[in-house]
Amino acid sequence: MDESKSGVLLSVDLKKFRIRIHKTTLNQLGFPSFIQLLINPIDKIIAVRGIDRRCKDAHVVSFTHIKPDNSYELYSKQLILTLMSLLPDLNGNCSYRLTGETHVDKSTAFFPLSTIQRIEEANRKKRNTVFKIKINQ
Repeated sequence: MDESKSGVLLSVDLKKFRIRIHKTTLNQLGFPSFIQLLINPIDKIIAVRGIDRRCKDAHVVSFTHIKPDNSYELYSKQLILTLMSLLPDLNGNCSYRLTGETHVDKSTAFFPLSTIQRIEEANRKKRNTVFKIKINQ
């Protein structure tokens, strides 16, 4: 039986080529030792797959480097450029948030690109304003 859970988050900073995987996402994936970032350009989905062994394109997850905002950061210029080619209306100077769900049996979190929302810093106190982006499918 494939158990799925919703409410996981992924943030992307296009300017810095940064991907933030929120701690709740890693928790639902079972705190894997490695992750793979995958993108399906046809279905317009980003996936984060948790794995226990190093393999091609795997990123080491070091839980000692979890940021104070409870996210794990990594950088992937290739993934960001692919994302921008799929969604040409994105602003390269902005950050975006995607929401998704995990499929625990597959150790994978799926983030449909249709859930992408722009994040804007409203003021110096870092309150965020979220803007919905319309995706052509």
